[in-house]
Amino acid sequence: MVKGHIKKRAENSFAVIIDLPKNPGEKKRNQKWYTVHGSLANAEAFLQNVLVQLNGGVGVDWMNLTFGQYLKRWLEDWCDELSPNTRSGYQRNIDKHIIPKLGAIKLRELSAWQIKRFYIECAKTGRLDGKGGLAGRTILQFHRIIHSALERARKLELVTKNVCSNVDSPRQSRYRADILSFAEVEHLISTASNSPGYISYMLGVLMGMRRGEVLGLTWNDVDLTPQAETLHITQTLTVVDRKLQFVKPKSDTSYRVLAIPQLLVEPLKQLRREQAEHRLRLGEDYYDHDLVVCRTDGRPINPGSFSQDFRKWLTAMGIKHVRFHDLRHTHASLLSHLGAQPKLISERLGHSTIGITMDLYAHVMQGADREAARKLDAALKKPAVSKMLAKKRKKPA
Repeated sequence: MVKGHIKKRAENSFAVIIDLPKNPGEKKRNQKWYTVHGSLANAEAFLQNVLVQLNGGVGVDWMNLTFGQYLKRWLEDWCDELSPNTRSGYQRNIDKHIIPKLGAIKLRELSAWQIKRFYIECAKTGRLDGKGGLAGRTILQFHRIIHSALERARKLELVTKNVCSNVDSPRQSRYRADILSFAEVEHLISTASNSPGYISYMLGVLMGMRRGEVLGLTWNDVDLTPQAETLHITQTLTVVDRKLQFVKPKSDTSYRVLAIPQLLVEPLKQLRREQAEHRLRLGEDYYDHDLVVCRTDGRPINPGSFSQDFRKWLTAMGIKHVRFHDLRHTHASLLSHLGAQPKLISERLGHSTIGITMDLYAHVMQGADREAARKLDAALKKPAVSKMLAKKRKKPA
């Protein structure tokens, strides 16, 4: 059992001495000294924390732990609630950006200024390919990781405060979705009708589904009976550690039931018939994952390859270049201009709050708002309405 004691050094300064097991073959005492500034209560809490960690068999000298070592431990021990995709992103940002710049600094000695300087360097020269700085959105991801990790350290009393709280979060430029017009949507639909990717493109623009949701959709979650004509979002396909994985949706609101437009019902039925023929023809060579969008032999499609094929198809067809995710934004725009309420749009897209929807599509909502004003203006200019309003304006005798 490791023990320790406290010795006062000066006003508001204490030495915390930990008696560690003697090294093999040595008779002298093996002690570790730490300096704690503040009250005696601070020193006692510090001592208690060290003893709990050492006697708990953690096997780590937490007081000399570097920020890099702590980040690895934090990600391993306290990030189990993250989705595999988010966790993989955290791991990548920690290993490739944060640790190389801040990892060697002791956890207890990390300062707000060092974190701020890290953000500034990232904005200027942070790209790994050496071609300039990183976007504000990426640096904001670093900020959230660092703040969350240090907040956990503060709660564990490994540090006295979260110094990241004293650093302003990096600014990111306001996101403006790239949206197709009605005419462009009509052109895309007619052009894609004979394309192998037709169903996936329609699921994006007519259903507002994310790429991973499209690639993870199974026939078991599609009900094409006349009384239903709905599909359920229950999983997504993503890449984790360079391997394809089917994972749960990113949030509870991402689990949702979507009504299928009639424009898409018959093409889905036709695709199911074609896949049944492929299954019979290939027999045991068919990979039956029950996927709606897949390769001819049933294998899932890598999301990165899917996006590349989509870009190539747009170029070949002479269609305006957009990301597949922009079809989802276009879906929201179409709903808004057709008079759908923001709450309905939010639920259909699977946003966790209506605020996210309003923030993403503020400019779209403004367009719909102007259209509503024009309709109201046109209605109030009708003779019957004008007479009624005129009577209202007359003062009583």
